[in-house]
Amino acid sequence: KPEDALPGDFVNIIWNSGGGHSVVFLGWYKDESPILNLVYWSSQKSTNGLGDVVVPIEKIKNVKFVRLTNPQNIFAFDPLKEVNRKISPNIINFEE
Repeated sequence: KPEDALPGDFVNIIWNSGGGHSVVFLGWYKDESPILNLVYWSSQKSTNGLGDVVVPIEKIKNVKFVRLTNPQNIFAFDPLKEVNRKISPNIINFEE
């Protein structure tokens, strides 16, 4: 869930405008507005390659956070096993 996210987690973002982006989560940031922003690192055209991005959560439809908990097992999987692709997304909705 978004409230359990930690820096370094992977997150798939689905934008309100359509499309999506897979990124590395860096944290939450409230600016002087005080608008809540999601801060992430990834490769994208807007940073001319690799870089950090701060995006208001109002631009995000939903997200899915995942954490690599057992890196030693990253290649210990059965590539023939069917993958569950029906994973429910999360809405970012923090109580003030």
